[in-house]
Order: sequence, then structure tokens, then C-alpha cells
Amino acid sequence: MAIMAAVLILFVRQRPQLLDRPVILGVAYGLITYAAMNLIVVPLRFDAPLPPSALSIATQLFAHIVLVGIPMALIAARTLKPAPSS
Repeated sequence: MAIMAAVLILFVRQRPQLLDRPVILGVAYGLITYAAMNLIVVPLRFDAPLPPSALSIATQLFAHIVLVGIPMALIAARTLKPAPSS
């Protein structure tokens, strides 16, 4: 999880305009992390993973988008966005 957060932070530091829409950023990042996990990490960890069911895909997408991507993006937007000048 720390690696996912670090990658997001490094990415938004290069493109701070993405912090203007943190929910959209979070959904996109959730989809990216889902793809990375299922195309890279799981095949490296397990020899031959079983084909996932529709319920499994839906559950994992929900978890990556709603429980990982959006909260990380909201926290990044809150902590990395420059304070408004007064």
C-alpha cells in the first residue's frame, strides 16, 4: 500500500493540476492499481491464477477505486495543493 501511495505522490508532484479534481484522479488511479495488481503482481506471485468471476472483479474494482484510489487522491489533494494566497 505504501508503494501505491508513493507512486501517486510522485505522479501528482509532476502534474499538480490533477489535484484540482481529486475524485476523478482517484477513480483513474484505482483503475490503474487494479490493472497493475491483476496484470503484474498476481501473475508473479501465483503460478496460474484462476480466471476471476464477475463478482470477484466487481469486488476488487470497488475496493481499488472506492477504498484505495479516491481516499489517496483526496488526501494528496488536501496535503499537496498549495494554500490559497491571501
